[in-house]
Amino acid sequence: MKNRLTAGGVEVDAAVPLLELCAALQDAGYVAAPLKHRPGGVDLRDLLRLFARTLLFALPAAIVGGLLGLAAIILLISSAPSCNSAGNESACAMAMPLYVVGFAVIGGSIAGLLTLARGSWRLYRKWERS
Repeated sequence: MKNRLTAGGVEVDAAVPLLELCAALQDAGYVAAPLKHRPGGVDLRDLLRLFARTLLFALPAAIVGGLLGLAAIILLISSAPSCNSAGNESACAMAMPLYVVGFAVIGGSIAGLLTLARGSWRLYRKWERS
């Protein structure tokens, strides 16, 4: 079974165990130690770009969701006979902000979560390759 040692741009395949390979490299005067984790190529800038991209997609989705909620409640108010009867208009009209805010929250949340999931997967693949 071969052991693979990756450091920077150098990859070493060895038939000896990893600790023996590190000891041999240290005896030759090089600094060598097994890492507990892979060094990743993901830094703070990548995470900030991910969150900026999430806001970039979530805010327009929240606006579109609010507009869809407004259209839904106007359609509901105009088509429901109980909202058109005398003395009951205010109950249906009070639901209008709830629909707008509810649809905006749902639209923004879905877009934000999808963007975060896709971006996190891309950062994981970037980290895995490095």
